[in-house]
Formats: sequence, structure tokens, C-alpha cells
Amino acid sequence: SVKEKITSPTFVFIKSYKLNVNGYKLLIHIDAYRLKSGEELLKLGWDEMISDRQNLILIEWAGNVSEVIPADAQKINFEFIDENTRRISLNAN
Repeated sequence: SVKEKITSPTFVFIKSYKLNVNGYKLLIHIDAYRLKSGEELLKLGWDEMISDRQNLILIEWAGNVSEVIPADAQKINFEFIDENTRRISLNAN
């Protein structure tokens, strides 16, 4: 499990955290808000990240890079309800 506080990597795009959970070695947190295309994510090493099945990858603003996300990716939606409440739903492909 990750012991450190997780914050959005908005200004660095990608943050990695060591994991030792269910066969995962890294949690890779990507904020694609400022990316304009999947090509920009490819330049940041996307192919290498997804080729390692021991990486657990979470992407904020995934719609900005949707053309490089695998079709079988799981989607977690966070709906803003109010300042302290979110509705979370899981969409299987």
C-alpha cells in the first residue's frame, strides 16, 4: 500500500509510487489535463509504462489522450456532488 499522501501531478504530469499489492510494483498517476493528444503522452514514455503489467496506472483527464489508452482499460468516474462529496462509478469495457 502507498503510505505517502497522493496529490495530483498537474505540473509534472506523472508521479510514481512504489507498491507491493497484488503483484503491482508501481502506481503511476498521470494528470493529462495539459496534454493535447496521446502523442504527447507517448513522448513521456507511455508505451514503456503500459508494457509492464506490474504497473497500476491511473489517469486524470483521460479523454485528452484517449487514442493511446487500451480499449480494455477500466474507467472510474468521479462525479462532483458538492465540495465534500463525490459519486464514484466503475465502467467496465
